[in-house]
Amino acid sequence: DIIDRNGSGIPADVLTIRAESQILSGGNIPPFATFQAASGTSPLQAELCWLPPCVDIGLDPIPFMVQATDQNDCPAPNITRDTFYIRLLPASALPPVLNCVTVTGPTQVALSWAPLPPEQRPGFQSYFIERNDGSGWQTISIIPQADLDSYTDFTAVNAYQQPYCYRIRSTRRCPVLISSEPGNELCTLVTRAESLSEVQTRISWNAYGQGAFAYSLFVESGGSERLLAENIQDTTYLLEACSFQGRIRVAVTDPATGCTSYGSYTREVIHANDPPEAVELCRVNVEKGRIRLEWEPTAIPDFASYRIYRKGGRNTQYELIEQIDSAAQSNFTDGVDPATSAYCYLIEVVDQCGQAVASAEDCQVLLQAVQRDFQVEINWTPYLGWEQVLGYELWEVADTTFPRLLHTFGNMDRSFTDKEVLQSRGKYCYQLRAIESLNGCGVESWSNVSCVVFSPSIFIPNAFTPNGDGINDVFSIKGLFVNQYHLSIFNRWGERIFESRNVDEGWDGTNQQGLAVPEGVYIYRLLMQGFEGETLERGGSITLIR
Repeated sequence: DIIDRNGSGIPADVLTIRAESQILSGGNIPPFATFQAASGTSPLQAELCWLPPCVDIGLDPIPFMVQATDQNDCPAPNITRDTFYIRLLPASALPPVLNCVTVTGPTQVALSWAPLPPEQRPGFQSYFIERNDGSGWQTISIIPQADLDSYTDFTAVNAYQQPYCYRIRSTRRCPVLISSEPGNELCTLVTRAESLSEVQTRISWNAYGQGAFAYSLFVESGGSERLLAENIQDTTYLLEACSFQGRIRVAVTDPATGCTSYGSYTREVIHANDPPEAVELCRVNVEKGRIRLEWEPTAIPDFASYRIYRKGGRNTQYELIEQIDSAAQSNFTDGVDPATSAYCYLIEVVDQCGQAVASAEDCQVLLQAVQRDFQVEINWTPYLGWEQVLGYELWEVADTTFPRLLHTFGNMDRSFTDKEVLQSRGKYCYQLRAIESLNGCGVESWSNVSCVVFSPSIFIPNAFTPNGDGINDVFSIKGLFVNQYHLSIFNRWGERIFESRNVDEGWDGTNQQGLAVPEGVYIYRLLMQGFEGETLERGGSITLIR
């Protein structure tokens, strides 16, 4: 601060200030100190500019003198001087910032960095290029030029398959040798491909350096390269494609410098996506009145779903009835009535690319039993889908604790007539069993159950002669396919004189006391029930002749 000693405050009372110092090393050429003179009556500021050489660093303090002069010499010349000192301390060496590391050949890696700014170059000695190939950091080159900003490592053996990491130190001697700490580390990018399935490949690579980087993937195919994905924050990428061919490499761009580092290419990645293999539909079988399909589950790694199609009934073309997303599932039950049509089925295996392959067609056996007088005529359709049917077995399955084998047939037989129909039974049910040869799944397939119900049939005479001659001595009602039977005989006064619940038991013309009743007209009442619960009621008169 400069003080106006006379205190007049007159603007013409001007002071000037200047600074002097010894001539520093270098004579009258830089480096030397410069001081811009200033004048005025208010507090003054001036700037000292000095680029000291290394020889002055660490020496004794260097004096600087400041002198202020009263230019008006009023009341007398007035000069004021002061001295200050500057001590120069050694500056630390700073590490260069590594900008880019990229593979340029099988054994070549190119490096670039930001060179030291001019104010950090006094006393510069060397850049030290250091590399780590997995066995530790080693110095691979020493560069004495301060303004150099790139270097190529020609000794990076197998650079396409192995990542190499780099960093740079700098040293300066001013006046003693000082080495900087290691700078930032950057590594070459090695891209790898791991096949997971026919349509999936995992692409992975090592980290470019510490911190967050946004990676991009490029595909080279047919001599041209295109962008596959960008802004990837991780070091893995799942490639899912049904059709793909090409080599892939990773790249990263430093947003601060715009430098792009490219990694090595992977082996050629091919997603041929062959169509899936069809499953074998082992059998179409009837269980508990429903149709059950069974197949060998698929083992394809890119499974998407099963599609089940059905044809039959009113549909002459296949229609999709179910989609199943579990590859392990091996059966399906259809809710249609198997007695209404010979239903056919096929199963498609669909992969993740939407390709579908269908199985061979399998069709159930449709069995139909029809009453022909007092016989049952049975017909069936063949089982379709097996390579060979060994034969068929016909079973009677109604109203019996255990099924009864009626007959066996060859694979060309299609009909049978059951003549052994018992009149004491009114319902007959049948089921056919188809047997596959051992060339396939070695299974069996049952048809639907088809039943025939015989309605009750009776013959009632209108007279009989219980005279002991052995001819027409008993009033006997002939009943066929009767499940329950109740016969009552009444006289003209409405008294019941005979009763029976046995269809094979007739009235011999006696009352309940065993005495013969006189000739005349008697009334009968008959109640019957068939095997399906249908009820018949008959009534009328019968003439007894002695």
